[in-house]
Amino acid sequence: MTQNKDYTYKGKKLYKGEGIEDIGEYHIKLIFVSSNSKYRQGISFSMFMMKGFIKVDNETIKKGGMYLWEDHSPKEIEFDVKIDSGALHIIHFCDNTGTGSRVSGNGNFAMMKERISETRVRYYCNDIAPDDDFDDLIFELEITPIYS
Repeated sequence: MTQNKDYTYKGKKLYKGEGIEDIGEYHIKLIFVSSNSKYRQGISFSMFMMKGFIKVDNETIKKGGMYLWEDHSPKEIEFDVKIDSGALHIIHFCDNTGTGSRVSGNGNFAMMKERISETRVRYYCNDIAPDDDFDDLIFELEITPIYS
């Protein structure tokens, strides 16, 4: 995994997003742990500039990506990804308007991460609200390479 942009704030290493850019196939398990925000929270698996696909529940997604709202998704979601070129970008977003908008990457948006195991990472997210408690969305990703 590679970080889109990382920086340090109050001694903490923060990320705007992450990406999987190694060519190959992966099994991904997303676990929504908790959310604590007045705004609706979600995760984007963006395929912008990526060739390959996401396969979830017998559906194959070849363009755009997959956008999951924490309040309307199962707490655990498993899917497969094949990357032929480019990168799968993983980004936290929120709806700060109540209209279903997906706002991310600006202002106070940032993620901290904690490595739980070789294949599992927990992310602590801060959304657009001007605080730095990093509990607006907490989720885990377990990413396992699929060997043919």
